[in-house]
Amino acid sequence: MRRLSLYFLSLTLLSTLSAQSVRVPAVIPELLDDTAWGLSVRDVTTGLQVVDLQASHLLTPASTMKIISTAAAYRILGPDYRIPTEVMMTGPVRDGVLEGDLCLVGHGDPTIESKYLPRDERWALYDEISAALSERGITRVTGSVLALSDRRDFQAVNPYWSAVDMGNYYGAGHFMLNVLDNTYYLSFRNYGRDFSVTPEVPGLRLVGLYARTSRVTSDSLYVSSFPLSDGSLAITGAYPSRAKSLGIRGAVPDPPLLLAKRVRDRLRRDGITINGDYRTVAQLPRGSDLLMTHYSPQLSEVIRLTNHHSINMYAEGCLRLIADRVPALPGETVTETAVRTVRDHWASQGIPGALLEMYDGSGLTRANKVAPAYMTDLLTRVWRETDGAGFPQLLPTIGQEGTLRLLLAGTRLEGAGRMKSGSIHGVTCYAGYITHGGRTYAVSVMVNNHTRRHSEVRRAIGDLLLSTFVL
Repeated sequence: MRRLSLYFLSLTLLSTLSAQSVRVPAVIPELLDDTAWGLSVRDVTTGLQVVDLQASHLLTPASTMKIISTAAAYRILGPDYRIPTEVMMTGPVRDGVLEGDLCLVGHGDPTIESKYLPRDERWALYDEISAALSERGITRVTGSVLALSDRRDFQAVNPYWSAVDMGNYYGAGHFMLNVLDNTYYLSFRNYGRDFSVTPEVPGLRLVGLYARTSRVTSDSLYVSSFPLSDGSLAITGAYPSRAKSLGIRGAVPDPPLLLAKRVRDRLRRDGITINGDYRTVAQLPRGSDLLMTHYSPQLSEVIRLTNHHSINMYAEGCLRLIADRVPALPGETVTETAVRTVRDHWASQGIPGALLEMYDGSGLTRANKVAPAYMTDLLTRVWRETDGAGFPQLLPTIGQEGTLRLLLAGTRLEGAGRMKSGSIHGVTCYAGYITHGGRTYAVSVMVNNHTRRHSEVRRAIGDLLLSTFVL
């Protein structure tokens, strides 16, 4: 009854809009009856909220949280910002020999050897290191390849994330040095009796504690984030015994160490002798000299990839980059500093902080709470700043791209705007822009606490939007 009362109140207050192309929907899908949900539609030209259905309720945003973190990074750092990774030399060069180590110093670039980059760009760091050594005439390194394990990696994995998520690819932490999206592939063969890891991950030891059973048709396999007494990690869950093979992805526990290994191996393949091995160090050796600096793609491209593919590790990277611009308060982690800065940034733009509870940049934790009205207020201000250019163009197109391929596909609203999806168990959300009737609107719809498949809720949300944006 409370939901219906709010609905009819909104309908009465906004009845003057009924003859326009955007209106309070006349029919609410029955699927939403037993859920917590909200809808906000705001005219980006006037800033007025033209549809308000429980729009001030705090709801779990899932991956639509990426809009808040990446839009803040876009504004604070700028679209052209590139994240540096430095390669240092710890000794002198004599007669083509580096008498010391190579040391990798990262600043949070999430894209090194990322599968989301074009193939000819994935190995740019390795290519550039090899070329820089050749330009110096260096053919041998007497020491090792070191990776600086920054103290800011203390909470590379957000403590508010679920333990079930942390060991898996979508729960990969963001480090100052990252590689391969901080994930590895776990391949099961021989009907689940054997498994192998690609690539070789130093220090990773896995124990198969999963059940093979004919009682399931799809797997529930995951890698535990809690080490056993011998330091190994357990693969647990159920394997469908009728499946000859399948694969899952896990989170690399020490990306800086893996990157050091892959740099060493690549240089050896390029004919450069590395006498030593690879390891991580807690601080940069004294007297180190810069060999070269590698730069990530522009931040605008990192953000586009983040929102098109909903990459949690990238989103955490965009958030944590912000922390470098402000001093930390006593006891704050990098993520906490960044979250405080983001909240303060949007509050300075006049967006009420009471409508945002933020604990990460990706939306993986259920602790996040956002009101749909907050989201559309933010989206409106971002749109009006550049008249729809810039950040809004970094979201995928409705019904056509990325995680938006299935929303409203084949309907009159396909291609009518750009949005970001968000889904975790029991949560399905969308936020972004729809252009209709010659005007553009910021839209946020969030559905929480449902027990249906995401595909069913997605169709219900599509029906809700079609009845909001009428012919």
